[in-house]
Amino acid sequence: MEVDHDRQLVFCETLCVSSLTSPTSQRGTTSLGLLGALQPSGEQVVARLSAPVVTTQLDTKNITFERNKTGILGWRSEKTEMVNGYEAKVYGASNVELITRTRTDHLSEPLKAKPKGVSFC
Repeated sequence: MEVDHDRQLVFCETLCVSSLTSPTSQRGTTSLGLLGALQPSGEQVVARLSAPVVTTQLDTKNITFERNKTGILGWRSEKTEMVNGYEAKVYGASNVELITRTRTDHLSEPLKAKPKGVSFC
């Protein structure tokens, strides 16, 4: 699932494991293997080929961490929180960049003109 909070849309794709299995090999596993079991249906292939390719990555090249503080000026201390019964120190992260790239060069002109708010679910 991919969530676009700005446009309030959710894009999702379901991977289904094929019910077809190959004969069992001597080791007790199928010779088809996991990749063979995840063969996409024709409908899934068409959906992928008619949708833009979106990649998202986190750029942490310039990231910095700083302990969060709590309290009033003069009475400040380092902030801690309880997480699953453990006392955890709280840090803030700065200069984290989320990069999203969309590739559409494989799409036909009518598909490129398709409204961007269309969900693929």
